[in-house]
Amino acid sequence: MRIERARAGDRTVLRLTHLDPRTVYEVRDAATDELLGTVRTNRRGKATFNLTRSMAKSAEAGGADASGGVE
Repeated sequence: MRIERARAGDRTVLRLTHLDPRTVYEVRDAATDELLGTVRTNRRGKATFNLTRSMAKSAEAGGADASGGVE
């Protein structure tokens, strides 16, 4: 995991390797086991991350750091 700091705000980069094509994975907080979002892979194995609505709302409000505790 890498956190990039930019003028527009922080961005968390998760590098996922060896994913199976056309598969859905769950990304969870290691400390709380809270669902952060899902990762869906296409037919080539390239991933798209979708943040859960509750995490998106808390990040939008600036209340919670979505990267805290993720391993």
